[in-house]
Amino acid sequence: MSEKIWMVGGTTGEYSDRTEWVVDAWRSEQEAKDRVQELNRLMQEIGVPRGGFMPYEERGPKKDEMRKHDPAFQCDYTGSEYYICELELKP
Repeated sequence: MSEKIWMVGGTTGEYSDRTEWVVDAWRSEQEAKDRVQELNRLMQEIGVPRGGFMPYEERGPKKDEMRKHDPAFQCDYTGSEYYICELELKP
């Protein structure tokens, strides 16, 4: 029987300017969901919009603050979003 893992990913941008990155992976779906909730809460506290407009001058400092929690964090004018994806762990 194959083992499942849940990857947490982030995304920003749209169309050809879309960027995605891997944050981390978890052995339980609930832990991955909790991680997404935590990252979304942090974005809200820091002031990074989820799928909304973000002025250029605000991106640098907020990006730096989020990178303390997600080293690969990216953000552009569309804000950022996190998601989970179920994967099969190969032997």
